[in-house]
Amino acid sequence: PLLRLYEQTPMPNQAQLDRALQLVDYRRIERQGQGVHIAPDMELTLDGIAKGYIVDQGVAALRQNGFDNVYVEAGGDLMVSGSKPAGQPWRIGVRQPRPVSDWQMPLIATTAPLAIATSGDYMQAFTDDLRHHHILDPRTGMSPPELASATVTAPAAALADALATAAMVLGPERALAVIESFDGCEGLLVGKDLQRYRTSGFQG
Repeated sequence: PLLRLYEQTPMPNQAQLDRALQLVDYRRIERQGQGVHIAPDMELTLDGIAKGYIVDQGVAALRQNGFDNVYVEAGGDLMVSGSKPAGQPWRIGVRQPRPVSDWQMPLIATTAPLAIATSGDYMQAFTDDLRHHHILDPRTGMSPPELASATVTAPAAALADALATAAMVLGPERALAVIESFDGCEGLLVGKDLQRYRTSGFQG
């Protein structure tokens, strides 16, 4: 409901936000057998993790059918396995979140298999200044103000997807701590002022 509100009204007022936030609460989502039950008028968006999960399943299906050298990508979430032709490593570039001429593109030379996901304020913006976009803080109902993008590497695309989205909401300091707490995960965060923040083991 919160995302739908922004799609209909890019600059909602506080009363509209308050009404939508009454329908945003993960504690009201219940798993029942193979299904999920949510409270009346609530809705779910799968943007924060589903694409990553689909990428993981695509890679698994290809590998089960004998493909060892694999690159699967879906809207900013990807996973690589094996290598490029002639045994060359996959090299993944991190997109600049702003059109600036002095951007030095970080390149991730992967040790496959590896998943990479990027979340950014430029992907689905509701306003031209990129202050309001599709990543929303469920506590405030507004887009988080600190980061322009978050790139996370992880053993699985679903995890990378979830952490990249969460990082955008948490801001640089808390996000780096959370990413570092997961085995095999690293991150590159870019602030709206284009300052970069890296986890201790991020290569690129």
